[in-house]
Amino acid sequence: MKNLKRIFCILIFSFIAFTFFVTNVYATDPIDAITTDGVTYYVGSREDDYNLGYGIKYIRDKSYTRINQSGVISGQISGAGKGGDIEVGVPYSQQVNMLSFKTNEDLKIVPYAVLSGSDWKLSKIVLAAQDYEKNHPGYRVVGGINGDFFNTSVPFGSTGVTVGDGEYYSSHNGHPTIAFKNDGTVNQLFTLQDRSMQYTLTIYDENNTQIYKTFINNINTDPKDNEVKLFFLQRKSSNQLSFWSTQSVTNAWVVKNATQAVTTKINSFYGKGAITEFVNETYNFTGGKPEFAIKSNNQEVNGYLKEGAIVRVQKEYTSKEAEGCTNFIGSQAQYYVNGSFINGEGNVTQTKTRCPRTVIGIKADGTVMMFVIDGRQYKKGYHGMGSCELSALAKYYGLVNAWNLDGGGSSTLIVRRQETFKPSQTFNDDKTGNWWVVNSPSDGAERSDANCLLLVAKVPELGFKTTKKTETTLSLTITNIEELGKYKDLYILKDDEMKQIENGTIEITNLNPSKIYSFPIYAKINEEYCYLFTKYTDKTALEMATIKNVNYSSVIKNEVISYQLSVSFNNNDCLKSVKFVIGDNEYIIKHSTITLNEDELNLLLTNDYKIVIVYDTENLTGEHTDELTSFEISVKSSIIVLDALVLKTNDLLNSIIK
Repeated sequence: MKNLKRIFCILIFSFIAFTFFVTNVYATDPIDAITTDGVTYYVGSREDDYNLGYGIKYIRDKSYTRINQSGVISGQISGAGKGGDIEVGVPYSQQVNMLSFKTNEDLKIVPYAVLSGSDWKLSKIVLAAQDYEKNHPGYRVVGGINGDFFNTSVPFGSTGVTVGDGEYYSSHNGHPTIAFKNDGTVNQLFTLQDRSMQYTLTIYDENNTQIYKTFINNINTDPKDNEVKLFFLQRKSSNQLSFWSTQSVTNAWVVKNATQAVTTKINSFYGKGAITEFVNETYNFTGGKPEFAIKSNNQEVNGYLKEGAIVRVQKEYTSKEAEGCTNFIGSQAQYYVNGSFINGEGNVTQTKTRCPRTVIGIKADGTVMMFVIDGRQYKKGYHGMGSCELSALAKYYGLVNAWNLDGGGSSTLIVRRQETFKPSQTFNDDKTGNWWVVNSPSDGAERSDANCLLLVAKVPELGFKTTKKTETTLSLTITNIEELGKYKDLYILKDDEMKQIENGTIEITNLNPSKIYSFPIYAKINEEYCYLFTKYTDKTALEMATIKNVNYSSVIKNEVISYQLSVSFNNNDCLKSVKFVIGDNEYIIKHSTITLNEDELNLLLTNDYKIVIVYDTENLTGEHTDELTSFEISVKSSIIVLDALVLKTNDLLNSIIK
């Protein structure tokens, strides 16, 4: 009987334990913990939560993932970072960095790559952001993440497409394509299904405004009637990165020194530049040079082709599905679709190994989220995630669709530096000083990648004019205040306090003389201060020069007496010239000193004297002249070389004193 009771108790206990395990109920889990696909995810603490302006938030969560059943995640606890085998039921810490925002007419996601001539440059995101701003005046990069996978040897192009602002840097459909509408809706991010493409020719005027566009019929073959063909030096194959040995063209318009002429795969070419000339004879292409040619039998097109004309050739998406999108990037796969994890056989996202991860996703209300999950650093508590853990992350943050991008050492998230906050951790070696790398790259430093996703804000052009300045004030006027629309309610940040620019003007007080100040500019929109990523910078006026002292001394050398007057000021910066005037005689003071002989000294004793200074305090009013007549001359000890002259020298000194 006792044995039956014991067996019954064991069965009851086992059932409770089994129920406890399979339902993943842990007494220590926070109330908002979620469990899905064999993984529990919850946030232990929110380490950073900052508003970057334009409705953008940067968040860093210290989170935990727990594997609730064997086989969901396998291998080492930190993937390639090792650290021992993963244990079921053990919470592992995660560092999750994210940007949260809604795109609109002033904020967009732009895939970007750094190209130069015929080269595709591997670049850190901070340098790609700098390059983007240089080539796109009026825009500021607020943040960004790394993009698609890429070739690690020449020609360094991305594995999938890279299309930013309508520029098809790479048209290779090697990976699934994410399309960006940037319209703020839930459908603004989607996987492009119909990836039909065709080469196009676009012609621009001298102001870089598009004036004509047409399709190109084919490449590297002579055109038939009414056809347009593109000629460039092709790669041998997708796996062989060397060029064809020869390629030539006759009777064509040639662009010899293109701004860009990049070939990344057999049939992926992007070129832009000014037409150099029309060649009648054979023109041979040379590998590694930024060049391409257009050959046309179309009379309408021929009417636009001429020397100096700016042309662009690229392979574009042509499907109806792609209409309205000018930004695309390759991804490993969409692993989360309509709120569900894609757990199909052969899905490339089905990796059970933990790695640093880069993810982009969207919520039902149109909020876009960019994530970087640090990994391969188990000693720091950064374990990385496998695909089921990414599913739990997507569910926790309310995503309906999510895509996995390049990870590992490439995983990087940057945010623009601001005056109003500093992340609790930064890991970057940004030499530009404009961005922080806020995650912890597993390589120990930011990796150079082929492309990235930049979060770009359109900033209003502000007209700054300093109307008045003193030693302690700067008066600022915004010259185009009436043109700023929703940005008219402007503020400067001074000493951690917002000060309003009323009706486009403000006097900034309590400053120090001769100091350069730089004040961040904000606009108040919907009761929130939005940083406009620009600063008003100017220098206060120089401190006015006042006499510190005037000293007299005598020098006796080789039986010759000379008399020196030295004038020192509290500030020499504003001085243009200084003269000592005795009666009708003027003496230019150089290096603060003039030397007088005995007759000139007697003039000093018997005439009025004054100091005339010409100065400019750089207060916007130009040079001024002042005469200083009220000052004392102090007597310093004379320098005596010969004793015979002591009496005479002392007599003169005494007369000055009297």
